[in-house]
Amino acid sequence: MAVVAIVPLDVYSTLNYHKPSELGVMWDVAFWSTQALTWLILPVFQYYADAGDFTVKNKSITSLKENAILYGSVAAVGVIGIAALLISKKMTMDSLMGVGIGLSNAFGLIARIILLGYGLVEIPRNMWKADPERQLKWCAHRAGKYAKKVMKATSELETVVTIIAANERQIRRHDPLRKYMDIIVDHLEKESPIKPSDLAARAAAAGRPGIDIESIAAEDLEYNYDVAGLAALRRRMFFAISTYNGDRAQYKEVMAEAFELEDIVKCRQLNDFTPLVPTRSPLKKAVVLQVLAVVFAMLSVLIVWAEATIVSPVDISLLSLLIKGTDNAEFGVQLLTLLPLAYICACTYAALFSITAFDYNKLIPRATIGSALMQQGLSLTEPDV
Repeated sequence: MAVVAIVPLDVYSTLNYHKPSELGVMWDVAFWSTQALTWLILPVFQYYADAGDFTVKNKSITSLKENAILYGSVAAVGVIGIAALLISKKMTMDSLMGVGIGLSNAFGLIARIILLGYGLVEIPRNMWKADPERQLKWCAHRAGKYAKKVMKATSELETVVTIIAANERQIRRHDPLRKYMDIIVDHLEKESPIKPSDLAARAAAAGRPGIDIESIAAEDLEYNYDVAGLAALRRRMFFAISTYNGDRAQYKEVMAEAFELEDIVKCRQLNDFTPLVPTRSPLKKAVVLQVLAVVFAMLSVLIVWAEATIVSPVDISLLSLLIKGTDNAEFGVQLLTLLPLAYICACTYAALFSITAFDYNKLIPRATIGSALMQQGLSLTEPDV
């Protein structure tokens, strides 16, 4: 967002051959704040949020241990850069800072180029939705996929609830570990959609006394009876609850989309353009989205053309020519710079938000875990200016 705000000011001041000193300060603040967030603050908070430890100190230690891998890889790349400076005999503080800035920018720019290429195509394509019947079939496929994920997440959460119930029975009231077990059980009762009482009621309905611990695999019960073992169990509980909530939210979302597409298909088949679902106007929404798809597709072509002709000796970029055609008028220059830049950011972020590799950073409405939010924040603050 800092880039979107500052670049139009920078372009206007450059065209008028006058750069206020405040602009340089704004760039420095934007760059170095994102450096600190990307490489120091957010990674620590991310693993801190994931940790199952019971104290701030232990959570911090776990976070630092997890981040040692990240910092180790960064240090290895830094050593290569330092070695190159030593060989070239240009080892100075400024050159060291330049290596760090260069590596950070290279990483950020490569990631942005990959994400931007996907977003420039995917946003207009998704908005077009010219064939609702085909989209409905795709929704049906996704619904089946998420239904399986919900079943798997339900099984895992039931397993975790059973393990906690079994461990609670083993820890006596005056055991030093009891206070940690009570924290786990209290969170389970408050936050888990499936509670020990639910499993006990189900077992009673099936004619079994209590929770069926025998159905749990032996390795699932092999948690050490110490603080570290309970911390690992607590962390597993966090993930089981968040995965269950996330998969159910995604299933509900895709089902709502399927019902809306089904509404459009039936309207077309019956030649009746009154929406079957009250409070919605699916056909109107489809037309608006198609118009926006055409506009965004044209903008995508203009951006790709501008990038492809950036080294051309003759300025043939329409966006550049439009900016120059404003006669350096402040409002026109900043508006024509802001609009395509905002679209570029939207394409990049849309691609970033759609990535769910290993479910590590997936964003789910009202069900996103803290570490995933911070991973997205980390990706958003990668400095590449």
